[in-house]
Amino acid sequence: MRIINEDLTPNNAINLLVRFYHSNKGFIWFLLALFFIRSTFINWNYIPSASMNPNLIEGDYVLVNKLAFDIKIPYWGKNIFPINNPQRGDIVAFDNDGNLFVKRVMAIPGDTVQVINNNFHINGSRLPLKATTMDIIKNKELPYSSKYSFSASQETNNTPAVKTKSYNVIFASDLPDYIKSSLVTNSPQFTVPTGKYFMIGDTRNMSHDSRYFGTIEREKIVGSIDRVLFNYQQLWNKVTQQKTIDKLRLWQQINP
Repeated sequence: MRIINEDLTPNNAINLLVRFYHSNKGFIWFLLALFFIRSTFINWNYIPSASMNPNLIEGDYVLVNKLAFDIKIPYWGKNIFPINNPQRGDIVAFDNDGNLFVKRVMAIPGDTVQVINNNFHINGSRLPLKATTMDIIKNKELPYSSKYSFSASQETNNTPAVKTKSYNVIFASDLPDYIKSSLVTNSPQFTVPTGKYFMIGDTRNMSHDSRYFGTIEREKIVGSIDRVLFNYQQLWNKVTQQKTIDKLRLWQQINP
């Protein structure tokens, strides 16, 4: 049977759209405002992997400040002009071949970088590492804790004197040979090109970062991250009482 809807003329379609707008204009403007805010000012992104442990963990939703480095064109998210440049030690979100990554800035344009025995040397100086302890390691709360051993260190990345940043990083041991053979634990010295940045994960030998995919162009950096909104896995465990949670990750500052 062939059914022809003779009522759906161009004029009727326009009238339907107008009625739909008037019936739902509050919601429509809310969506437009939300999209404007997310494309221009702030966004929130999900952390799916373990590469930024222990500072960001799986299930975290983080706040991305899109005005930290650039003024952007609304809706398109294109940079109009820069405000600030990322500094060593900053955690940033960036586009890498269409995928959004979250990593820490290890080196900025003009820096020399070399990896020696899994330690970073920036501009000829080894970044200080001080052994520390963390509950997330002692309580075996990290992914793969049942398979590998982890140790924590506090690393200091020497940005300009007033902005020297210290943060915790972790190293996995007892890794199988097939993983060890794929890791970059030593490298020749090289210079970060103009307009590019070297990104690193805080889980040093379980992170896919600039050691493997190279440096990232400045215009690919979306914004800075310094706060966790919430962790959905923790909230779910809290609601369902599947696991005791001593302290929820709610509006938590990273590396205060």
